Amino acid sequence: MARLGYRSALFLACALACTHIAFLLYASYLGWSRFNAIAIYASAAAVIVVGLWVQSRIARYAGGIFCLISAAAAAWPAVSDGKPVLSLGLLWVISMGVISLVLGYLLLFSRTFASEFEHQRAIQPAYKGHLRTGVLLILGIAAAIATLIDILRLASL
Repeated sequence: MARLGYRSALFLACALACTHIAFLLYASYLGWSRFNAIAIYASAAAVIVVGLWVQSRIARYAGGIFCLISAAAAAWPAVSDGKPVLSLGLLWVISMGVISLVLGYLLLFSRTFASEFEHQRAIQPAYKGHLRTGVLLILGIAAAIATLIDILRLASL
């Protein structure tokens, strides 16, 4: 894994987002009750891709932590339920867990990734800095709106 750097992490993040979105569509087709939780994972994976593309340090570290937690969450049902039954859903979850584990390692612990990431930030065009600021503002506003909705729902109980 010593050769995996910035481009590899970006491709893995894209693969993770595509896998999560495909699993989300599969879950919606089957009508699973965990659809909202899967939607959160798919949204977070898409945000990580955008954050890595604009070389956001927040996306790097928060995304790495999210990926490691996501890998643990993918492994937990297979370990806790006893003998797992081989199915398409299980294979999807295992693939998401493996991709998340590798991506989390790259984002948090890879020295090659860290040096390439900082080099890319140093030579990036000016528009990526503006995009990074815009993405952070949009995410902050979305988080504030979601918090406000939760507070209003809690108050109406």
